[in-house]
Formats: sequence, C-alpha cells, structure tokens
Amino acid sequence: MSSNYEMVLGIANPKDNIDLDFSSDKNSKDLDDAVVYFNNNMAGKKELEILKKGYNRLTVKLRLFVDKEKVTGRDLLNFSQYLYNEKDWKFSSDNNKLFRLIGEPLRIGSGAIDFTTNNLDSDKLKNFTDEKAIKAFETLILMEKMAPDVETKERKRLAILKIKEILISSL
Repeated sequence: MSSNYEMVLGIANPKDNIDLDFSSDKNSKDLDDAVVYFNNNMAGKKELEILKKGYNRLTVKLRLFVDKEKVTGRDLLNFSQYLYNEKDWKFSSDNNKLFRLIGEPLRIGSGAIDFTTNNLDSDKLKNFTDEKAIKAFETLILMEKMAPDVETKERKRLAILKIKEILISSL
C-alpha cells in the first residue's frame, strides 16, 4: 500500500532575500533532473512529482511505498542534495538545508481521511490529534490558494467549506 502527500516547499533561509522563480527555464530543468534522479535512487521506496513551480514556492507530491508515522522534509533529502551538489543550488544561507516546508505535509488520495463519512471509530481518526487537525487545516487553506489546477483548487475549496460547516454546526 502506498501513501501520497502534498508538500509546499520554499528555500530555507534565502541568501540576500533572493526571489527565486522555480518555473524559469533553467530552474525548471534542474528541478526536473532532480526528480528523475530522486525517482531512480528511491525506486520502490518513494516517488516524487512536481505539481506546481512558482515564485519562492514549489508544490510536490511525494508517494511513499512504505507506511510511515510522520512525513517530513527529510523525506526529500536525496532531491535537495542533488540540486545543491550537482546543480549548484546554493540559494540558502544554511549549508545543510536547501528547502523548508511551508505548512505541514497533507495526506491526499487513498488512505486520506474522508470528511464525507462519519467513521469516528477509525484508528486514523483516533490518532489525529487536535494539533495535527489545526496544522492540517492551515495547510489545506494555504495549498488551496496555490493549487496547480482548477479541479484540485475546487476539491480543496469544497473540503475547506465542509470543515467550516462542521465547525459552525458544532458551536
């Protein structure tokens, strides 16, 4: 079974407050090369796909073929090391960290919590702490604004409205 996560990345501690356009021809090619490298090296364990390239933001989908309790930026270490070492991406003033997560990784697709059901007894829901819920909702709102296409944006907008509806009816 695999799990999919959507993550928004930015440069960690940008040098000289640099504005970086991830969609520019050179940066875009570097990112595509890094994805190929990552997917070749992580075959059978992880798979990476870039969903959106923008100014100072990069939205990726990470597919894990092994269940993990928590997904972090370290899961992309192979990707960022390739950019730093092979493509000379020295945009961060922190030599040990190229990217930072903006918000929390959001589990999407199969295995994600389905807000249309009332399965309150599921183990996933029991382990979904209040803190995780708040971070997930904040991330969902952030990612809705940066959705790569109209369909994804609409899906996220509807999920946000459903959550708001649940919150309002509970007050």
